[in-house]
Amino acid sequence: MTSIFHKAKRCRGRPPAPLPSRSAFTLLEMLLALGLSAVVIGAIAMAVDIHWRVLDAGRRDVEEAQLARAILCRMADDIRGAVQYDPQQAEKLLGKVVPSPTDAGSLASAAGLSTAEVQSAMSEMGTDSSETPASWVPPSIPALYGSTDVLQVDVSRLPRLDQISAAVEADSLSPLAQHLTDVQSIAYYLGNDGTTVSGESADGSAAASSDTASRGGLFRRQLDRAVTAWAAEQGTLSNIDIHLEPIAPEVVRLEFSYYDGANWYSECDSVAAGGLPTA
Repeated sequence: MTSIFHKAKRCRGRPPAPLPSRSAFTLLEMLLALGLSAVVIGAIAMAVDIHWRVLDAGRRDVEEAQLARAILCRMADDIRGAVQYDPQQAEKLLGKVVPSPTDAGSLASAAGLSTAEVQSAMSEMGTDSSETPASWVPPSIPALYGSTDVLQVDVSRLPRLDQISAAVEADSLSPLAQHLTDVQSIAYYLGNDGTTVSGESADGSAAASSDTASRGGLFRRQLDRAVTAWAAEQGTLSNIDIHLEPIAPEVVRLEFSYYDGANWYSECDSVAAGGLPTA
């Protein structure tokens, strides 16, 4: 009995056996963990980059489409208001305005003058019997003229209220000062960086100066047709172009083509073609 008691006492005083400690990661496990982490992080970064590129490309395509749609709508509005020359209608109108020599007697009797005096006055005005109504048509006819680089269209459009206010307040010495009229000459052309525009307008003047062309983008010039012709004759059209700002600086390439219903052409003259192009 005593021996059992001593054995129990010895067992009660023995310290408990230590628990087995957990071993650390090996070098191979660390390398594998780092490699897998790098692969996962790289895959996530690549997915984010691809998504960003696709999103940016889609946004850019939408912006380009909206810009092209806005430019084409503006060009279409200008072309719809183009002045179309009709020789037969012009002859009828001029025939009513210009008196013929056979009406000299009736004019003389109505005015209480002799026929010779009326014919003399008509000759001084440049309306002799040899002239026809067609000869009164000015050589530069309002119409649509275009090439691959430049599109010029003469439109009939009443001035807006803001244009009237600007014309009243504008300085007469300003190169942009113009008279109010319903016939406007509108030109579209592209200014390339460091180059000049090779196209010309209907009156043979350059479409843009080198200063304007050095600024890239799509330009739109709208002036009174008489002012445009006068500036071209005086050689001051480039001074007007200097003050223009591009309506679409994002445009880097522009090319016009004209369709008559059967073929495409690089040049257009609505007077020679007898009407506006189909497209």
